[in-house]
Amino acid sequence: MDDICSFHHTNISISKQYLRDTFDNLGFDECISELKGIITHIIVLSSLPKDCDDNIKSGIADWIRIKCELIPKHWSNTPGTNWDVGYEKTAYFLDWIESNYNIPLTTFLKEYLDSGTWDKSIIEAKLGTKLEVLWEHYKKGQKNIMIPIRSHWPNIKVTFKLSEASKSTFEKLCSESDAVSYLTQLLEETLIQLYKVPDHSPVWIRNLTWFCESMDGVAHTNGDRYDKEIHLSHEYLQKYMSNHTIEQSKNELEGVMRHELVHVIQHNGKRTLPGGLVEGIADYIRIRSGCIAPHWQRKKGGSWTNGYSTTGYFLEWIEDCPPFACNNFVTKLNASLENSGWKDELFENLIGSRIDAAWDRYQNSFE
Repeated sequence: MDDICSFHHTNISISKQYLRDTFDNLGFDECISELKGIITHIIVLSSLPKDCDDNIKSGIADWIRIKCELIPKHWSNTPGTNWDVGYEKTAYFLDWIESNYNIPLTTFLKEYLDSGTWDKSIIEAKLGTKLEVLWEHYKKGQKNIMIPIRSHWPNIKVTFKLSEASKSTFEKLCSESDAVSYLTQLLEETLIQLYKVPDHSPVWIRNLTWFCESMDGVAHTNGDRYDKEIHLSHEYLQKYMSNHTIEQSKNELEGVMRHELVHVIQHNGKRTLPGGLVEGIADYIRIRSGCIAPHWQRKKGGSWTNGYSTTGYFLEWIEDCPPFACNNFVTKLNASLENSGWKDELFENLIGSRIDAAWDRYQNSFE
């Protein structure tokens, strides 16, 4: 056969000539290791979604080889032209992400690939930044290892209370029986997006109760240090659904809940964090999650103190774009607010610039 190996239905075929050449050049032990590596690669490839890009699939397959310590001697971890060129170049990049960010990337990939789809934005949402941004850090040999201060995430019990008047509206978007698992999943994802690892995470929170009820406004969060509540307006959902499709309404529900979950878990500098940043960080997580409201626009004008999406897009720009490209900026800023009151220097020391000067540069980026 011309290829090194192939997979068809339940059969794996490997080139006899390739194995013979490997044995002649490397010896018996290396030949066995390579055989195991090829089989591992093929098994992983066969389990990935068909709509996943071939380069991504080959990179994931070789990454599993790396994790199994089935690495051929000829592989090089020198970065390729891009993160998605495939095979060992992509594999070493994935391994670098997991090692330097101390996150269970394998779990994330399995969770979403098991669903039969591939969307890199899902992984980016988990990481809190774009893969292209991480690639630039990888090529420069930069590391951002966070040594855990806390070894576990908060163990928060989620409960859901749906008023009778809200049932008919809410259940068009999410069944009452699925509400707890729905919010628990969003909570876990939001913790990882904001904190990356358990460092500084609010392990003292014990309970979170989600209310969907008749009330003014959209949603709000309250509670004490240990027990939190999220209140969601069914009138708002009803009004939104009257002007949008079900899918758009589901996106809005998810976005609103991600925003409120940030308020549940974020540090606020002992209640001294400016309101614009409190709301801006919450909408930054919405942006990173891809749950962007249809009317939002990244546009010139306003102030970094305006909060919400205006500030959220500014924070995203600081993380992703020159001259700052400050990786994990929001995570670091949030961590610094656990035991310290707000002062401009917390923000400015992370980016090496005054906030107003950074905002001016952001405004100029629209020209």
